[in-house]
Amino acid sequence: MHTKWTARRLAADAMFAAMVTVLGQDSFAQSVRDNAAAIGLDLSHSAVIPGGRTGTYLFIAGSDGDMALAVNDMAIYDHITPDFLRQRLEFINRAGLVVVETNLPEESLQWLCQHCTAPILADPVSTIKAPRLRPLLGRLTALKPNRMEAELLSGVKIETVFKQLIAYFAAIFAVLMLVTYVPQISLALPSLMGYVK
Repeated sequence: MHTKWTARRLAADAMFAAMVTVLGQDSFAQSVRDNAAAIGLDLSHSAVIPGGRTGTYLFIAGSDGDMALAVNDMAIYDHITPDFLRQRLEFINRAGLVVVETNLPEESLQWLCQHCTAPILADPVSTIKAPRLRPLLGRLTALKPNRMEAELLSGVKIETVFKQLIAYFAAIFAVLMLVTYVPQISLALPSLMGYVK
């Protein structure tokens, strides 16, 4: 799951990192707890769902590095309801950054974005679940989409944006070359002001 990797990275880089999640009663949950303990990731505000299966995700990459196939079981995240979040809101609001993903139910994402006072970074996780973020984009501090998710959320193809930016980057490059290799250009203003003789 994307957010677990993000939590792992934050725990490695930060003084304190915590993950508010739900775990099942299975060997995957124990693996999550063991890995969290090994990297100093606090799970004390998480919950165990009796009889639940911990969220799992299998990703198979194609030869180009993009996803060729993915299978998941994220049903347990339906237990992260607005009430679940309300009970942990004081803790969540003390965070320097809250990272959420679209495996949460849409209602829970909306509730969190309305009540969380900490900055929120969202991971769309898939093109199927990314649309859950569309009505919340104005409430997010940052977004971590891949190319397909970015195109879906923005309604713009990356190729279109890139083609429009080619002239802009060409102009920047030309100015940079002139300022770098024609010293009279970069020294003109300082000379007019008397700083350079």
